[in-house]
Parts: sequence; structure tokens; C-alpha cells
Amino acid sequence: MKRFFFFILGISIFITARPQLSDKSLTISEQHEFFKLIPSTWDKFKTFLESEESQSTHPYEVFDKLSKLSAINDTIFCIKLMNIAITADYGVDGATYFQDVLHRKMGCTTCLKNKDKDMLNVMLWVISKIMKGDQMRFWQFYWASLSHEEDGGVIDSSHKKEKDRILSAMDKFYPEMKRTASIAYEYFSNGVMFEDWYPYREEYIKSVKPYKLRHKQ
Repeated sequence: MKRFFFFILGISIFITARPQLSDKSLTISEQHEFFKLIPSTWDKFKTFLESEESQSTHPYEVFDKLSKLSAINDTIFCIKLMNIAITADYGVDGATYFQDVLHRKMGCTTCLKNKDKDMLNVMLWVISKIMKGDQMRFWQFYWASLSHEEDGGVIDSSHKKEKDRILSAMDKFYPEMKRTASIAYEYFSNGVMFEDWYPYREEYIKSVKPYKLRHKQ
């Protein structure tokens, strides 16, 4: 199955001692060591974050280090980011941090003032190799207005230019993916009710008059 295409690649990565998270830059070998520690699914990633937090490492430090890795092969990096994104839990704090890493690595014009080399073209190629349903899950997470949870999902139009940039990048080689990315943007940019807001949604539903079925006689 396409979905498991990237899990069976024989990728050799350095296996040495656990790198320490600190303010100093990681060496090339330390970057490979740290990258190998990052799991490829959200559940395992969440467990990893909890383990780091128990050692007094704030989750933000993990994501900050992840966003600054520069010695990892772009294809390998994109595969891991994609796998985490399509299995992500939107209702936890770490999701916002991870989404920021994803946007930075893909060169988001909204998130970055000084845009460096990005991995957009590589990521699009990687996404093109998975099933359409998982492509949708990726773009749903990418566009979800996670940072507006505290505001109850305030309309976020700031990524419209970013959406146009990505759709334009798809024109030549991946035109079939444009519809999926567009639909995900339409429904998930200000279209997600987060876990903390479930009570408000229930109150709203209860305030609506019961729907009465009408049958023709």
C-alpha cells in the first residue's frame, strides 16, 4: 500500500549517544542523532515529548531544535514531518508547535520574515506518493487554525497568500493535488472545533429547535 511506502525504505542514520538539548548549535552527527530520536507517528511523538518534559526539557525546545536541523536529507526530513502531520492530534499544545515547524520547513511566506531555503518542492513530491485520503489529512493539519483555539476559531485569512503560493507550485507537476489542498483550506482554516470548545458546541446544538421529520401523506 502507498501509505507504508516510506516506512520500508532502508535509511541509514547515525546511532550514537543521546544528544543533549541546549542553546548551542548541534554538530552534524548530533543532528542525525537527535533526528533519529523523533518518532514518525504522533502518538509516539507525544510520548517522546512527555519523556523530554520529565527531564525538565520544555516541548518548545524540542520543536525549536527540530526546526533548526540543517544536516538532514530533505527527503528523509519531509517523510517524517508528513507522517507526523497525518497522524496529529489537533487538541494538544504540541500540535501548534509542530505545525509551526512544518510551516517553517515548507517556507511559509506568512510565518517567515526572512525566508531561507525551503523544502516545499520535496514535500510536494513526498505527498504525491501517498494515498489521496492521507494527502487530505496532511493538508487539513497544515491549514487548521490551531493558534486561534483560545479565540474560538477566529477567521484566519492570513494564509491565503501561502495557499496561493502552494497551489501555484503544484501547477506544473502535481495539478491533481490542487483540489485536495484547496478543499482542506476551505474547511480547516477556521473550520475546526477544538476539544476545549466541545461544551460550547453542545450548548449551541441544544439551543437549536429540534428538527422534525416531515413525511408526505
